[in-house]
Amino acid sequence: MCYEILESNWQTFVQNLNNNVKNFEDIIQFHDQFLDNCLKECMLLEPNLLKIVCKLNDICKLFTQIMQNFTSTLKLNTQTAMNNKINSRNEEQNILDEQKQYDIFELRRLAVLENEGNLKKMITQQSYTRVIESFENKFDQSLKELMIYLNNQLTKQDSHLVNLVSRLDFDGFYQGYLGINTDSELIQNSYGQQKMHLE
Repeated sequence: MCYEILESNWQTFVQNLNNNVKNFEDIIQFHDQFLDNCLKECMLLEPNLLKIVCKLNDICKLFTQIMQNFTSTLKLNTQTAMNNKINSRNEEQNILDEQKQYDIFELRRLAVLENEGNLKKMITQQSYTRVIESFENKFDQSLKELMIYLNNQLTKQDSHLVNLVSRLDFDGFYQGYLGINTDSELIQNSYGQQKMHLE
């Protein structure tokens, strides 16, 4: 978004300032045009669209937090298991021979093997599966809302929306996966008309 929208509009703004400014009002006009284009192309003028995008963003952030908690629990379990192995080895070595040193890599390998079994147990639990399925359903539903909203907005002939829809669903995967009925001819016609308009 930064490069495609802000940077390109900024370059246009700078070119207008360098080539087309005759008075102060021209500067204000070009600046207003720059701001309007950025707001429009970043879709900040569409509150319904912004709600859907924020919902998708919130789902992704929450999923990330849960996965981070999950992996940090695994790391903690791995470290705890490794420390337990070290402590048990230390006790054994103190009894057998105080001069022996344990191999830290072997201890880590044993701890990882132990946690591999714990990980398999955790991800096969119904609660974990339900959480993942819940996130998948929420994300898919929000994505479907986004795609339907964008497809309904294509009649406005906004090139940035046509570009966004074609990039999000360039191979038609989401149409089939989410069961969205879109008119690919409408997208192509909208894109073609925008292209002709720009030329």
